[in-house]
Amino acid sequence: MIKAYMLLTKPGIVLGNLLTAAAGFALGLRGIAPWWQWGGTLSGIALIIASGCVWNNWIDRRADQKMVRTARRGLAAGIVSELGARLWGTLLGGTSLWILYETTSLLTMILALLGFGIYVGIYSFLKYHSIQATLVGSVAGAMPPLAGYASAKGDIDLVGGVVFLILVFWQMPHFLAIALYRSHEYEKAGIPTYPSVKGVASTQRQMKLYTLLFTLSSLTLGYVSPSLGWVYVTIMSASTLYWMYILFQRPIERYAAWGRSMFRWSLVVIVGWCAVVVYLALEHPTQGGVSIGTKTQILPLSSS
Repeated sequence: MIKAYMLLTKPGIVLGNLLTAAAGFALGLRGIAPWWQWGGTLSGIALIIASGCVWNNWIDRRADQKMVRTARRGLAAGIVSELGARLWGTLLGGTSLWILYETTSLLTMILALLGFGIYVGIYSFLKYHSIQATLVGSVAGAMPPLAGYASAKGDIDLVGGVVFLILVFWQMPHFLAIALYRSHEYEKAGIPTYPSVKGVASTQRQMKLYTLLFTLSSLTLGYVSPSLGWVYVTIMSASTLYWMYILFQRPIERYAAWGRSMFRWSLVVIVGWCAVVVYLALEHPTQGGVSIGTKTQILPLSSS
């Protein structure tokens, strides 16, 4: 039973978003953050994402019963009651907001709550009616790194805006790749996808466009962020160019296998991006302390 409740939070999604939140936080640093601010930011964001996933599971409980991949989920299989899921989601969300309010700032809490609202209140319902839900979901998925950045920086500036765009542009080809190799499952659940509505060729063109936008925005970050530099630009150039290469080279006739390959490489790209950003940002943080909302302070690197 405990395992069923934990799986409702979709741990894989929580972990992936937590990595991007950590990258955003590291980029926003203006000195050395105390451990409790790191912990409060990341745990608060993780919990609100987990809450969103629980509520998304509750909304999808009927559709999940129609797909082999999701039929064994707690709600779909009847292991977890609907009331139990709602209470679990509420507990996670409430705890998250309390942690974020106490350890970060009102801005961070609002951004996290906004991401939750877009994901649960808009995306989770819109996906049954429109293929544009993919873009809405991408906006929601870009909120964790923005919230992490705001927690460390204290506000949102050009760097934070670029980080937000990077995650929006990355998620679009990532989600479209999933839609390609799982299109039959979504059709059974009555969920329209870009491939089923617009066709495979149009989906591939969309993936090319958003991958190009991801490449441009991720390279732009190397120029606008003082924590990064030529090492970041070199690494991201190599990874994104290879992503573009497989995007243009794979035959469209084998679209399911091609979509799976694109999905896997998109994960490699974003994990690599997070790792490089965190490492370089922590190695070369911008000098000087900064106030974090009304709750926290970043400690300066030196007393001078």
